[in-house]
Amino acid sequence: MISTRTIFTAVLFSIALAACSAAYAASVQRFTSPKGRFDAVFTETSHKKIPKSGGGPMDFDEADEIVYRIDFYARGSKTPVVSTSYDDIIGWDYIKRPSTPEEIFNAFVWSPKEDFVIMPHDGLPDGPGTSARRAVALNRKLPWDEAHFALDDFVWTDVLSGVGDAHFDCDFSVGLFDGVNGKTVALEPGASPVGYELISVKGMKVFIRQTLDNCQTKYVPTYQGPTCFDLSLPDRTETPRPCPKKAPAPPAALESN
Repeated sequence: MISTRTIFTAVLFSIALAACSAAYAASVQRFTSPKGRFDAVFTETSHKKIPKSGGGPMDFDEADEIVYRIDFYARGSKTPVVSTSYDDIIGWDYIKRPSTPEEIFNAFVWSPKEDFVIMPHDGLPDGPGTSARRAVALNRKLPWDEAHFALDDFVWTDVLSGVGDAHFDCDFSVGLFDGVNGKTVALEPGASPVGYELISVKGMKVFIRQTLDNCQTKYVPTYQGPTCFDLSLPDRTETPRPCPKKAPAPPAALESN
């Protein structure tokens, strides 16, 4: 005969197991890539306080840090292709609530054939003027795993590469991210206070304007006003052309379709 105590213990165990299962389900979430090639599985691995720091070169208010491990699986596979992490910082830059895994996933930028994915900027501090992200290779035939990515107003030029603005303190340039080798090269490097910015992209031609960077002075003797040109990506030749009379709309940024 089963005792009342045994039954009570079994009930408590079942409740505890259900609670653990619910907590695990809440901490692990799965999302599918736009083309359906990959699943991204988010697992919260830590949640800790970052104490306030003052009096030094890096002065921070108190913040929370939530760290996710993100495993990328090819559809139908039980083994991840690659794993990475994402730090969600709450309390800096007026961020008052954590991002949900779904919001983080929706900020992913997938290359046109999903050979790699560009992660959103996390909450960790960068150097002055930078906004670095990471690209993560999903195609295991690519010779790189993760790559530094710091281009804004990014526009794809083919299935693995694209161009964008690289705006740092005293350094405005136009760069090309080459997904074949996971490297960024400067198409038009700046020489402060003169820099360059992307206007538009059409095929393999990049429309670029010379400009002044954020370290410009009131009087720049070497600067003769804005000049614009087309840059041919295959041979890197430049062809002068008139600058737009009006400020151009930002290029279609980070679109993979």
